[in-house]
Amino acid sequence: MKSQEHVLLQVERGVLADVRAAYPQMGGLDKDLVRITSLVKNRGLGAFTLDLPNLDSLLLEGLEKGRLPLQGPCSNARSKRIRVPKLFSGLWLRVFDNSGVLREDVDPTAIFFLRQLSCLGKRIEVRCSRQRLVNVSGEYHEIESRTRRPTLAWDCDTLDPDNRGHTVSFTDGMEHGLPLFPGVFADSQEGRKLRRLLRNLTHVSAQVSAAMGNPDVAALSEGEGCDAGTVRWLRHGPGAVSDLKRVDDKFAFPNWPEKLQHHFPFDQFGVLNAVHLLDRAYPSCHEPPSKLMGVPKTAKAPRLIASEPTCHQWCQQLLAQLVVSRLQKVFGGDFVTIRDQEPSRRMVVSASLDRKLATLDLSSASDRLSCWVVERIFRGNKLFLELLHAVRTRWTVDQVIPGLRTPLVLRKFATQGSALTFPIQSVVFLCCCLAVMPRQPTLKDYRRKYGGSVRVFGDDLIVPRERYADLTNLLHYLGLKVNENKSFSSGFFRESCGQDSYKGYDVTPCRPKTVKSDTPSGWSAVNDYTNNLFLKGLWHAAKALESTLPDRLIRGVPVVGLHCGIQGRTSFCGSSFHHLQRRWNDDYHRWEVRIRGVSSRARRKSTDGYSSLHRFLSRRRGYHIGEIPLHMDIPAPRTGSYVELEPKSREGFRWVPETELSVTAPPLSREESRGRTRQFT
Repeated sequence: MKSQEHVLLQVERGVLADVRAAYPQMGGLDKDLVRITSLVKNRGLGAFTLDLPNLDSLLLEGLEKGRLPLQGPCSNARSKRIRVPKLFSGLWLRVFDNSGVLREDVDPTAIFFLRQLSCLGKRIEVRCSRQRLVNVSGEYHEIESRTRRPTLAWDCDTLDPDNRGHTVSFTDGMEHGLPLFPGVFADSQEGRKLRRLLRNLTHVSAQVSAAMGNPDVAALSEGEGCDAGTVRWLRHGPGAVSDLKRVDDKFAFPNWPEKLQHHFPFDQFGVLNAVHLLDRAYPSCHEPPSKLMGVPKTAKAPRLIASEPTCHQWCQQLLAQLVVSRLQKVFGGDFVTIRDQEPSRRMVVSASLDRKLATLDLSSASDRLSCWVVERIFRGNKLFLELLHAVRTRWTVDQVIPGLRTPLVLRKFATQGSALTFPIQSVVFLCCCLAVMPRQPTLKDYRRKYGGSVRVFGDDLIVPRERYADLTNLLHYLGLKVNENKSFSSGFFRESCGQDSYKGYDVTPCRPKTVKSDTPSGWSAVNDYTNNLFLKGLWHAAKALESTLPDRLIRGVPVVGLHCGIQGRTSFCGSSFHHLQRRWNDDYHRWEVRIRGVSSRARRKSTDGYSSLHRFLSRRRGYHIGEIPLHMDIPAPRTGSYVELEPKSREGFRWVPETELSVTAPPLSREESRGRTRQFT
């Protein structure tokens, strides 16, 4: 099996061939290939994961500021007179002039090629060195130590024992020069401006928190208030939990802390019926910590994510669905859509043309969002704030570095891994974005006036360009950090939710997570990456990547049209399956072809007891806690009494009707794609 750096070098060679096809008169491409080959020989995979991505950072900074900086790897100037990188200098000179200043007639195609050549291996998932793990863990603890302490008692079982909730204010400590927060003086112009923004934030957050309502969690647990046609809101997430092994049953609930018991009684939320408590032991009142781990992301740093305790994850899903439902009800499709990134992407394309909107990206947003901010955003809804406190995990154990277990009491609201991290982030950042806009009396007025100019999706923010500085200052005061390298307001480049645009042109590069085809899932990923290159018009690169696959993986792969629904090699000219084995099916009276594909078989471990009944009914529609007959039998294992283990993928052949290959169907929804299964023969 060829190494990843060898495969990426082949794809890089193919991209350069596409550049030559687009610019036949451009010289120096052969020398560029020699330089890259020498770099890969000396640096290995690090050339694609660490060195070349620096060129993309320089390019984006040059597009934003109008002048190209030369610093970091691969940035040696072509000469003293021509101040652009020697590597790919022909493309650089179509974007910048000889002195490194942005040209007026920038070629968007050259920008796309530069980004594709630079970002080819930027997102390859590799294990980081121990030193990088130490650095990431140290940065996490440093951010936590500088996070502002909350006013309320988030570390206690009762959030507000002294009934001080009505006194919390965004201006607490403004005159104190805390390390992370800038000292603000009432007599200065910036101080007065920030105070005005904080008053607006108080006004907006009061309305948004009131829109969350006073939820009756008992009614929600039984399905009342759920959208028609959906399952109950109480459910488990797909990830691992901190107090159970992967093979254990999540519905057993080994722990149920006293803090959670106040608002989510175990006999109402942890079992189907209170009579079931007669046959089982009551769970421990101990509150286990979350476990902080690093999962592969890039060669620079892993992604830090925490597995939550079972009981907290179970109840967090309930509140998360409540937040999503209320946001949809209050704002409709304006400002925020938790499950849809397309509105943000459309706004990015428009903003890259007229520059009326700015895009902001936050650095380590979940790690910097403190309880101090959350308690002030939701200060107008005491019940909802208490529910957030009840399901929040108060401490974590750092397991980023193998063999090291460092306990840490959290000041942040939640680490990535909590079901509430993304929706609560969206609410907080939406309040901040609306606070920098001219004040309106009601949320309906905000929707009517700013519905097309403000958008939030997690930590990807879009606001009018003239509000960029105010929003940056407000976020800074709240302890958040704007990632200036990924925030754009001056030039014509805009980026948000995976959409990169320059003057209306799509300049988003294809960035694979793996190019290994030694496993079924790896082959599927490489096939998808080949199709993505093809759809971007990088036909030589797609052919070069396909040439690295073994012949056995190419045989039996059909050529399919756009949105066909069958995995294969995508073509703009429709499907072609004449090279495949063909047969007549007497049972169904149809012609079928034999194609190669990947199937995922769920592995299950059989269980029994009341937890199995709980699992079984939580997957069915129409059953609600409290409505289960006491005499109802526990289902047999074949009807749903099982624990799902890590699914196992395998590669093989299957027979499919010719009509499924020849007809171009619309893209499948998530629910349809999950429901479509194939049986290999």
